Amino acid sequence: MTPQPKDPLEAVTHPDPYPFYAELLARPGLVRDATSGMLVAASADAVTATLSSDLVRVRPVAEPVPPALVGSAAGTLFGRLMRMTDGAGHDALKGATAGLGDLADAAGRLARGLAPAQLEPPRLDGIWDFMLAVPAYAVGALLGLR
Repeated sequence: MTPQPKDPLEAVTHPDPYPFYAELLARPGLVRDATSGMLVAASADAVTATLSSDLVRVRPVAEPVPPALVGSAAGTLFGRLMRMTDGAGHDALKGATAGLGDLADAAGRLARGLAPAQLEPPRLDGIWDFMLAVPAYAVGALLGLR
């Protein structure tokens, strides 16, 4: 029998983390894990309260780019990354990308349709070429280059 995980990080890779998760869920609000020191929001209410709080932000408002990156090309790129920004700019970008899930689904269907043609005749020695070619062909087809 595998011993139960001792903390949330161990639970992620544990073969049966559900009893550990049930213990977390039974406790209300945020729970400080004694082993890791992390705060854990296990219930839907705790997660919703955490994610909607102004106290929980992606970056400090006065520091949109880490000081070590300011003035560098990496800093410029970091400041433009949608997932690394917060506030009105983030909301506008998030809204603009809301339809990308449908595009990703279409690309997946297209790639699955293209895959068999890339495997004729089946051969394992070309698997790396296959893994690079199918996504490129799918994107090309979506762009009308087929």
